[in-house]
Amino acid sequence: MKLLLFNREIEIKQIPSVLFTIFGIILFSKGITLLLFNLDPVFGKITQIQWYILYFISLFYVITNYKKTVQIIKKSLGIWILTFLCFISMLWSNDPKISLISTFELVGSTLFALFLATKYKLEKFSKVIFISFAVMCILSVFFSIMLPDLGVHQDVYHSGAWRGIFLHKNTLGRISILSSIFSLIYFLEYKKTSGLIFFILSVLLVILSTSSTALIMLIILIIVIPFFKFVRKTSRIIIPSLILVNILSGLVFYLVISNLSDILDLLGKDITLTGRTELWLVVWGFIEKRLFLGYGYNAFWLGWEGLQSNYIYRVIGWTPYYSHNGILELLLQVGLLGTTIFLIIYIKTFFKAVKLIILGKNYYLMLPLLYLFYELTGNITESDLLSINSIYWIIFVYFYFILSSDKGTFQK
Repeated sequence: MKLLLFNREIEIKQIPSVLFTIFGIILFSKGITLLLFNLDPVFGKITQIQWYILYFISLFYVITNYKKTVQIIKKSLGIWILTFLCFISMLWSNDPKISLISTFELVGSTLFALFLATKYKLEKFSKVIFISFAVMCILSVFFSIMLPDLGVHQDVYHSGAWRGIFLHKNTLGRISILSSIFSLIYFLEYKKTSGLIFFILSVLLVILSTSSTALIMLIILIIVIPFFKFVRKTSRIIIPSLILVNILSGLVFYLVISNLSDILDLLGKDITLTGRTELWLVVWGFIEKRLFLGYGYNAFWLGWEGLQSNYIYRVIGWTPYYSHNGILELLLQVGLLGTTIFLIIYIKTFFKAVKLIILGKNYYLMLPLLYLFYELTGNITESDLLSINSIYWIIFVYFYFILSSDKGTFQK
């Protein structure tokens, strides 16, 4: 017996795992619950409990599929080495307890990615991730129109900007970028009208979020899709071409938002990226003091109680909770050692992703490489390369897992 969902037939016995997947993706995207937490802190405790439940259900799934789990783990040791480094960082951490708890949650998040890798090959993952983000788009539209006190910013700084089911407009912008990519790939691959509808809706949500950074990222990512399709025809030039595009995309994104004053004025930004460049200079000073090992996993930004973060707040005049740059944040948390391990993982995944689009002609095979581009551009001004309970980390690790395992894992 089968159920029709978004024009896809799903066997009844698969419904529990599919619903678990969709719920997990939405929860790790920090939709709804963190927004409600802003109204009542009790929702924060509920969210924490939900995350822990997801960890243990994921653990159950990967144990029941232990053969494939062992196969994936054996071929993806880099992630586990990096996770172990986060764990032992409590030995030199600013706050050992926070580093220990954060590592537990990082392992839990990674278990969910491992569940996805054992459950879904890339072709099926492209469908379930499309459905999950489509649901978030629908909910965001509902909240913004029907519950504007929740779904639209009411504060002075962002008044009128849509935030949907998320706590901040920038989060809606970034999630909508991913939704637009997943929807576009779904439409190009399967020629389904639902893909085109949700692509248009996702683009509109990026615009309504008024996140100029998200809009620039979206334009860059959409432009590179036909480029991928073109260069895959000539395998001799594809690797150097994609490396060049990867670098150029990051450079173009940085130049557009940091050096072109006319564009920044048009977007309502100042030449210092809303204070980020000053933040980066101060952060770099602390990185130099503990370059090799950093300050411990998740143990640098301790609010006004933290020695280093307190100093930064007083110097720059505002209160960031992360470095607003992925590499700087890695250096703060796990030092040069951990950053090097992460970059090795990223580069390995990049070359595997390039190989993937050489091997086949399907559009969904572009997803890993597109996501790596997304991470590259997004982490110039954000910091989510090693985040706990984060959909960004989970998707990255999922692609690392499936690309590190054998060819059958990502084929249909």
